[in-house]
Formats: sequence, structure tokens, C-alpha cells
Amino acid sequence: MLFRSADSTVYNLMNVSDYLTAAKQAGVENVSLPSDVQNRIDLVDAKIKSAASTLKSETDKNRNRINDILDVV
Repeated sequence: MLFRSADSTVYNLMNVSDYLTAAKQAGVENVSLPSDVQNRIDLVDAKIKSAASTLKSETDKNRNRINDILDVV
């Protein structure tokens, strides 16, 4: 259950990242978001991707450790 929750969170974070990418490209006719707003979106996106990557990595490590212990028992 814990691993499914973490996997779901990673999936949701990556969806947010996709939404930010789409939002950054939003515009009406020839008007788009100001470059400072696009830069802030990039910073937030990088933080989200980093958090998702860290969560996935740590979850995978813990999953493997728990499985190794359960295999011994």
C-alpha cells in the first residue's frame, strides 16, 4: 500500500510537470507569457521533477530492502 501511494504521487507530480509545460506555452494569438513567468515555471518544474525523481529512487530502494528481508524470512 505504501509503495502504491508513492508510485501514485510520482505519477501525479509528473502530470503536474506536464501541465506546467503546457501552461508555459499558453498564449492568445501572438501574445504569450512574459519570459520571467516562463522562467519561474521552469524553476518550479525543475523542483517538481527533482522531487518526483527522489521519491521514486528512495521508494525503489526501500521496496528492494523490504523484499530482501521478506525473502530471508
